[in-house]
Amino acid sequence: MTSGSRGLDEGLVVVHEALDESEANIIKGILDDAGIPAMLQSLQVSMYDGVMSMFHGHWGNVVVRQEDYGRALDIIQASQTQGIGD
Repeated sequence: MTSGSRGLDEGLVVVHEALDESEANIIKGILDDAGIPAMLQSLQVSMYDGVMSMFHGHWGNVVVRQEDYGRALDIIQASQTQGIGD
């Protein structure tokens, strides 16, 4: 996980680095259900089919507003302790 803002609009931060698209969508859904707007930032280039995952070490990022970062991180950590999607 990282709180960097690489290439993001001002006020948005990366709250989770997802290993694959499914994980990213699950995390986004958990945050949306908690009332925290989240967006996905794919790092993939379609013509290279997964090469960028190897380069970056993950599929992409789940991004939230800076003011939601702390609460979003708590929710993500709690969901991982319980098991994502449980």
